[in-house]
Amino acid sequence: MWRAARRAQVTGGSVLLIGTDCPQLTAERLRAAASALQKSDAVIHPTRDGGYALLGLNRVESALFEDISWSTEVVAQQTRERLDMCNMRCDWLETLVDIDEPRDLEFLPRGWEAGL
Repeated sequence: MWRAARRAQVTGGSVLLIGTDCPQLTAERLRAAASALQKSDAVIHPTRDGGYALLGLNRVESALFEDISWSTEVVAQQTRERLDMCNMRCDWLETLVDIDEPRDLEFLPRGWEAGL
Protein backbone atom coordinates (compact mmCIF):
# COMPACT_ATOMS: atom_id res chain seq x y z
CA MET A 1 0.00 0.00 0.00
CA TRP A 2 2.89 2.33 0.80
CA ARG A 3 4.33 2.05 -2.71
CA ALA A 4 0.95 2.50 -4.36
CA ALA A 5 0.10 5.53 -2.22
CA ARG A 6 3.50 7.10 -2.77
CA ARG A 7 3.36 6.52 -6.52
CA ALA A 8 -0.14 7.97 -6.77
CA GLN A 9 0.75 11.01 -4.73
CA VAL A 10 3.78 11.85 -6.87
CA THR A 11 1.30 12.97 -9.52
CA GLY A 12 -0.20 15.37 -6.98
CA GLY A 13 -3.50 15.21 -5.21
CA SER A 14 -5.16 12.75 -2.91
CA VAL A 15 -5.17 8.99 -2.95
CA LEU A 16 -7.87 6.49 -1.96
CA LEU A 17 -6.58 3.03 -1.06
CA ILE A 18 -9.42 0.52 -1.17
CA GLY A 19 -9.89 -3.13 -0.43
CA THR A 20 -11.43 -5.42 -3.00
CA ASP A 21 -13.34 -7.46 -0.42
CA CYS A 22 -15.91 -4.88 0.68
CA PRO A 23 -19.03 -4.75 -1.50
CA GLN A 24 -20.42 -2.03 0.79
CA LEU A 25 -17.76 0.30 -0.59
CA THR A 26 -20.04 1.77 -3.25
CA ALA A 27 -19.40 4.55 -5.75
CA GLU A 28 -21.42 6.85 -3.49
CA ARG A 29 -19.17 6.05 -0.52
CA LEU A 30 -16.06 6.57 -2.65
CA ARG A 31 -17.33 10.00 -3.72
CA ALA A 32 -18.14 10.88 -0.10
CA ALA A 33 -14.65 9.81 1.03
CA ALA A 34 -13.04 11.92 -1.70
CA SER A 35 -15.19 14.86 -0.66
CA ALA A 36 -14.26 14.40 3.01
CA LEU A 37 -10.59 14.63 2.01
CA GLN A 38 -11.19 18.24 1.03
CA LYS A 39 -11.29 19.14 4.73
CA SER A 40 -9.17 16.42 6.40
CA ASP A 41 -5.70 14.99 5.99
CA ALA A 42 -7.08 11.46 5.93
CA VAL A 43 -10.31 9.46 5.91
CA ILE A 44 -10.95 5.87 6.94
CA HIS A 45 -13.86 3.51 6.42
CA PRO A 46 -13.15 1.08 9.26
CA THR A 47 -14.46 -2.46 9.07
CA ARG A 48 -16.32 -4.43 11.68
CA ASP A 49 -13.38 -6.79 12.15
CA GLY A 50 -10.93 -4.03 13.15
CA GLY A 51 -9.35 -3.33 9.79
CA TYR A 52 -10.34 -0.82 7.18
CA ALA A 53 -11.85 -0.97 3.70
CA LEU A 54 -10.66 2.47 2.64
CA LEU A 55 -7.83 4.77 3.62
CA GLY A 56 -7.79 8.15 1.92
CA LEU A 57 -4.78 10.41 2.23
CA ASN A 58 -3.81 13.91 1.24
CA ARG A 59 -0.31 13.31 2.54
CA VAL A 60 1.53 10.01 2.48
CA GLU A 61 3.73 9.10 5.45
CA SER A 62 5.64 5.81 5.58
CA ALA A 63 4.87 5.53 9.31
CA LEU A 64 1.24 4.82 8.41
CA PHE A 65 2.28 1.45 6.98
CA GLU A 66 5.26 0.41 9.10
CA ASP A 67 4.98 -2.11 11.93
CA ILE A 68 1.22 -2.49 11.58
CA SER A 69 -0.21 -5.82 12.76
CA TRP A 70 -1.78 -6.53 9.36
CA SER A 71 -4.73 -8.92 9.14
CA THR A 72 -5.62 -8.46 12.80
CA GLU A 73 -8.37 -6.69 14.70
CA VAL A 74 -6.07 -3.76 15.61
CA VAL A 75 -5.15 -2.48 12.14
CA ALA A 76 -7.55 0.49 12.16
CA GLN A 77 -6.62 1.44 15.72
CA GLN A 78 -2.90 1.27 14.97
CA THR A 79 -3.45 3.35 11.86
CA ARG A 80 -5.36 5.92 13.91
CA GLU A 81 -2.45 6.11 16.34
CA ARG A 82 -0.03 6.62 13.46
CA LEU A 83 -2.19 9.36 11.97
CA ASP A 84 -2.14 11.11 15.35
CA MET A 85 1.64 10.65 15.56
CA CYS A 86 1.99 12.27 12.11
CA ASN A 87 -0.30 15.15 13.16
CA MET A 88 -2.85 14.20 10.52
CA ARG A 89 -6.51 14.99 11.11
CA CYS A 90 -8.66 12.02 10.13
CA ASP A 91 -12.38 11.67 9.53
CA TRP A 92 -13.72 8.27 10.56
CA LEU A 93 -16.50 7.29 8.21
CA GLU A 94 -19.16 4.61 8.58
CA THR A 95 -18.02 1.18 9.73
CA LEU A 96 -18.44 -1.36 6.93
CA VAL A 97 -18.32 -5.14 6.64
CA ASP A 98 -15.73 -6.80 4.46
CA ILE A 99 -15.89 -10.38 3.25
CA ASP A 100 -13.03 -12.33 4.82
CA GLU A 101 -14.63 -15.51 6.12
CA PRO A 102 -17.46 -17.78 4.88
CA ARG A 103 -19.72 -16.45 7.65
CA ASP A 104 -19.34 -12.94 6.12
CA LEU A 105 -21.14 -14.06 2.96
CA GLU A 106 -24.43 -13.06 4.59
CA PHE A 107 -23.37 -9.43 4.00
CA LEU A 108 -23.18 -9.77 0.22
CA PRO A 109 -25.69 -7.51 -1.54
CA ARG A 110 -28.92 -9.11 -2.70
CA GLY A 111 -28.56 -10.81 -6.05
CA TRP A 112 -24.83 -11.46 -5.72
CA GLU A 113 -25.37 -14.96 -4.38
CA ALA A 114 -26.57 -16.01 -7.85
CA GLY A 115 -23.03 -15.49 -9.09
CA LEU A 116 -21.47 -17.75 -6.46
